[in-house]
Amino acid sequence: MHIVWLILKIIGAILGGLLGLLLLLLLLVIFVPIRYKIRLKVDKSVETDSYISWLLHIVHISIQYHEKQMKYCLRIFGIPVRKNKKENDKKAGKNKQRRKPSEKSAKQKKHTQSHVEKKQAKAETAKRTQSDAKANKTVQKTKEKANEKAKKSTASNKTVSEKRGTKYTEKGKDKKGFHPIQKIKSLIHVIREKVHHIPLICIKIKNRIIKLNQKKKKVLAFVKDEGTRSTIKKFIKRTFEILKYIAPTKLRGYIRYGTGDPCQTGQILGIISILRAYFNTKISIYPVFEEKIIEADLTAHGRMRVFRFLKVGGSLYFDKEVKKFIADGKQLKEELNG
Repeated sequence: MHIVWLILKIIGAILGGLLGLLLLLLLLVIFVPIRYKIRLKVDKSVETDSYISWLLHIVHISIQYHEKQMKYCLRIFGIPVRKNKKENDKKAGKNKQRRKPSEKSAKQKKHTQSHVEKKQAKAETAKRTQSDAKANKTVQKTKEKANEKAKKSTASNKTVSEKRGTKYTEKGKDKKGFHPIQKIKSLIHVIREKVHHIPLICIKIKNRIIKLNQKKKKVLAFVKDEGTRSTIKKFIKRTFEILKYIAPTKLRGYIRYGTGDPCQTGQILGIISILRAYFNTKISIYPVFEEKIIEADLTAHGRMRVFRFLKVGGSLYFDKEVKKFIADGKQLKEELNG
């Protein structure tokens, strides 16, 4: 009994340790921030270097765009786990070049075997050609006999068809005079049917207009409702909060620009100066009033926690007005489709 109790204690300790590790990982994912760094360089071409890291660079993602080519790499504990296809293809090409010398010896063996097999195949093909030539001669004789019979039958059929053709032409001449009258009658019949269908088409159009007006009223009633307006305001507020939270905490670099028009360049400078004051950035602006040019070298640093996203999502999910808004939206969708 004592041994069983010890085994149960060991199993319980192992399960407790595993649960503790899972809880620790969950807390790390929720509270440890994800950091990012983005560098943008503009000079005749656009180049970007982006880096995303988590938990002292245990997980590290790098995305680079140079000379119209994108490269990415995912590293866990410094070991590359996933790369873009081009780099993998280069490695595969190097491995193929290493395998080539061993493949050459195998090819030589295959060449000697294939030479012997070719000689055997030639002897077999010569025998087959002789037998095929005899068979072809018999087939040609039978075809010649069949062609002679076919010629005789076609000659007899022509005489019969010529006699029948004279009869049908005489009958056709009598019927030609009635074609215009029949066409007029068919046109009158079609016009009458279309005139009869006009009232039904008008009723259908009227019913569709009534249905569209009803749907329009339902949509307007849903939009004008105070609950929907308040929920839409909440969604907009929360989205701006998230965007502000995701925005970089540090932004440095310089921008050198010019449109060629001094007036337009001055207007852009005014807008940029307002944005600089609002976002509290350390970006140097160098306007060029006489040339048309754009150069930039910017670096942005930022971080974000999963906890903030869960907090915003939870506040919206458990809100009564949001739940009512979702339920009313589903009901409206069913009514419009029905």
